[in-house]
Amino acid sequence: MKIACVFIPHFPLSAEILRQSRCIGTDKSVILVNSHASRRVVLDFSSDLAGLTTGMPIQAALSRCKSVALIESDMPYYQDVFAHILESLEKVVPAVEDASLGNAYLDIGGLDEIYGGRDGLLKAILDVIPVAFKSQIGIAQGKFPAYVAATSAPACRGQAIEVDADARDFLKDYSVDVLPVSWKVIERLRSFGLEKLGQVAALPVGPLQAQFGKDGQEIWRLARGIDSRPLLPHRSAESIAEYLDFSAPTATLEVVLMAVESLLSRAFSRPLLTGRCVRWATLSGRTSNGLDWQRRIAFKEPAGSKARALFAIKSSLEPVTLPGPLEDLGLFLSGLAGEAGRQESLFLNIRQKQQLTEALQQLEARLGKKPPIFQVRSLETWSRIPERRQALTPFSL
Repeated sequence: MKIACVFIPHFPLSAEILRQSRCIGTDKSVILVNSHASRRVVLDFSSDLAGLTTGMPIQAALSRCKSVALIESDMPYYQDVFAHILESLEKVVPAVEDASLGNAYLDIGGLDEIYGGRDGLLKAILDVIPVAFKSQIGIAQGKFPAYVAATSAPACRGQAIEVDADARDFLKDYSVDVLPVSWKVIERLRSFGLEKLGQVAALPVGPLQAQFGKDGQEIWRLARGIDSRPLLPHRSAESIAEYLDFSAPTATLEVVLMAVESLLSRAFSRPLLTGRCVRWATLSGRTSNGLDWQRRIAFKEPAGSKARALFAIKSSLEPVTLPGPLEDLGLFLSGLAGEAGRQESLFLNIRQKQQLTEALQQLEARLGKKPPIFQVRSLETWSRIPERRQALTPFSL
């Protein structure tokens, strides 16, 4: 199987720069920061910054790079932009895998003849990717060799690097940074003096398994160019989009809600939503001062009508302050599902547990991660030391 990797270097930062020029309105280099609860890690960074990797703690990044500008990331926006690129690629190549932001794998086996040769196929792939994104292409018989080839391919449109079936010799001089493992694993490899893939491939598999467990065998196989992972085609999620332009820029929430109601009326009148519900709504708009605004709302229960969706959106927008007067407004409804009924339990304690479960699921959908909710559990109730009698543990149902 021939696999092509489409790689867009520094995709999140490129998407952020396209959205708002203020990201580069400084002479400083930029680091995009992704926050996970109390942890802040590097999501992306300017190409002139050396020694940084995605997933690195921000403290470690700042210790290596002085005088940089930190910008909070907007993952829903980057994912939406990349989803549009994936949908465009699917019009050229039927099987497309969403590997990560800015990285996709394509099964191009047997497609050369359809497009009049390899050059015609590459041109068709690159033509559907916005020119603003400097895409690179690598071709191999496995996903990892194709990815490594893409990372070193020229940014000139229409050019690609193709790797032979035996990719070990091609990979030997590449840094271990290209391995699809966590930053901590990369640092451990470096602590053992393993800087290049060739050094990793020269080792027996046993010591790597002893140090890294299951990851050790995978690292060893990839360093030798062995990657038998199947390509998992991306499935485009069904969604509905509606837009409107304001006759004059508005910063009044009442006017925005009237616009939302109008957009919901249009959306729920579509045949695609007949007898179906939606789980998420995303509002986006551009302000008169050039800033982009976006708000993602997760419904507590799938909304099957305009009234239910509008009520949830109103509740979510009440505490929101707009960054400026909006010139337009877009509504995106996603997570389409069939309408379903539900029978409530007769017993009060079970109903309360169901309601608590729904509340936690709603909170998790809004936060994008497990909510930081804990409960007190009794341990050594007989102990004379108060700290041993009870413990704070993560809440689970």
